[in-house]
Amino acid sequence: AHHRVAAEVGAEVLRRGGNAVDAAVAAGFAVGVAEPWMSGIGGIGAMLIREARSGRVSVVDFAARSPARLDPAAYKVVPGADSDLFGWPMVAENRNLVGPYAVAIPAMVAGHAMAHELFGTRPWAELVVPAAELAEAGAQVDWQTSLWITGALGDLSRDPGCRALFLRNGAPPVPPGASLGAPPRLKWPALAATLRTIADKGPRAFYEGAVARAIAAEVQAGGGFLSEEDLAGCRAVRREPASLRYRDRDIHVAPELNGGPTMLEALATLGKAWSPGGPEPDG
Repeated sequence: AHHRVAAEVGAEVLRRGGNAVDAAVAAGFAVGVAEPWMSGIGGIGAMLIREARSGRVSVVDFAARSPARLDPAAYKVVPGADSDLFGWPMVAENRNLVGPYAVAIPAMVAGHAMAHELFGTRPWAELVVPAAELAEAGAQVDWQTSLWITGALGDLSRDPGCRALFLRNGAPPVPPGASLGAPPRLKWPALAATLRTIADKGPRAFYEGAVARAIAAEVQAGGGFLSEEDLAGCRAVRREPASLRYRDRDIHVAPELNGGPTMLEALATLGKAWSPGGPEPDG
């Protein structure tokens, strides 16, 4: 885990006798609270798992899928490129990146549930509750928290919900050392309640019932396309990895829409162009 608090949550699971998948699930839920700008139950992802005894590698795929009713005409392409990581063509109002129109079906909970069902050993609730407790106590503000919130200040300010969650009197929270007093914390009681529902009632409670209705209603109120039917149909998929023998190692990545296949392509090209002790490849 990138964040120390989430890493400690995972380490505690290992100390209690859980395996690596148990720890990854617990850390995954916790990091969504500690670093919500990069992860969270509204997100997506993939997990690669290697079984120690057999050596088999599996992919739990919980990648992004568009809502069934999404209308491509709502995303008008305009001149220029966006400022996001990938430099895609610019879309009017940044609808593909920010706000209700940018919301895909959130498969993170389903992905962690599949990994736990296939390989986990500890009770599900035990892995989710630490994240709920962190949301109740509040994620401590550090310099990186302030940096990310400041960088997104314009987008956060335009949304009433985000403004209430991340800003103090319209300004980013101040990290320790910048002011006197106890380090500030960002408390999210509504997120804590949702996480406790997922812990107590199981992962499907995120996709069906009151939580799903609230999510779909919020997105649609802003013009987005996510529906209760999209959430109810959300499932993770177990896949075989994309693999490459590179020198004396087997490299496994998640297939399809992620950076893994590109990495295999780069390694395959490098393997043809250079060998240890040989000349450097051109370029």
